[in-house]
Amino acid sequence: MSKTTAIEATNDFLTGLFDRMQLSVKVESEEADGDVVARITGKLGKLRDAEVAAAISQLTSSAVSGVMESRVRCTLDVGGDLEERKQLLSAAVVEIADMVARTGKRAVLDNLSPLERRLAHTAIMEDDEVGSRSVGEGEPRTLLLEPAKG
Repeated sequence: MSKTTAIEATNDFLTGLFDRMQLSVKVESEEADGDVVARITGKLGKLRDAEVAAAISQLTSSAVSGVMESRVRCTLDVGGDLEERKQLLSAAVVEIADMVARTGKRAVLDNLSPLERRLAHTAIMEDDEVGSRSVGEGEPRTLLLEPAKG
C-alpha cells in the first residue's frame, strides 16, 4: 500500500467537500514553498467570498495534517487570484514599512494567514530601517513591523 502524499490528500479532501457543496469546480494542487497550493477553477460561486475560502483553507490544512500526521499548510488559489493577492500584499507591506521608517512608530497587522505573514516578512527582509516579527502562539498571530534597532 503506497503512502498518500499531501497533494493527493488535499485533492481528495477538497474534491469530496466541493462535491458535497454541489460546486462544479476542478482542483489541482501542487507544492509551493513547503505548502500545498490548491488551484480551484470552474463555477466558483461561494468560494469567491474571502471568508469562505479562508475557512475552507484552514479546514483543509487541519484535515490534511491529520492524514499526514504532521503540519501541512494548504492555501486555496480561487480562480487564479493568489498571485495578484501576493503582489498587492507585498506592495502594501512595503508602503507600511516606509511609514514605520518615517514615523518611528510600529505597525500592527492582524488577521494574516501564515502564508500572508511569510510574504510580509519576505517583502521587507532587506529593509535596514524596519524589521518584522510575528507574535502570539498558534493561530491567529499578529505581525509587527517595527523600526530597526541600531
